[in-house]
Amino acid sequence: MCAMLQSAGIPAVTADLNLVTLDWAISQALGGVKIQVPEADVEEAMQLIAAYHAGDLTCGKDDDADRCGACGSEDLGVVVPNSQKALALGVFVLLGAPIYTSTQRVCNTCGAVETES
Repeated sequence: MCAMLQSAGIPAVTADLNLVTLDWAISQALGGVKIQVPEADVEEAMQLIAAYHAGDLTCGKDDDADRCGACGSEDLGVVVPNSQKALALGVFVLLGAPIYTSTQRVCNTCGAVETES
């Protein structure tokens, strides 16, 4: 919610987020995590939040991002290559630390494979 307001140009900040994260049991006493905006922006922020809850806002993502680059199909699957799975498991077992693994998008229509960054 805070990021949505910030992306709309409203200088919003979260309050009590760290306290609730550290000790969730006191969340009720604190009133939960709060979003604070300047008084001059309260009306606009309330309108944006109401529009969000009503489902009137759209995500500004690129429509082509969820299409196959080869054939344009929207029937995509996401997989992690077996070599990446084995490496991640080995590092986790030996060092006890997880590592980042890359994923691949596979088109279920034409079989094209694209590596995600």
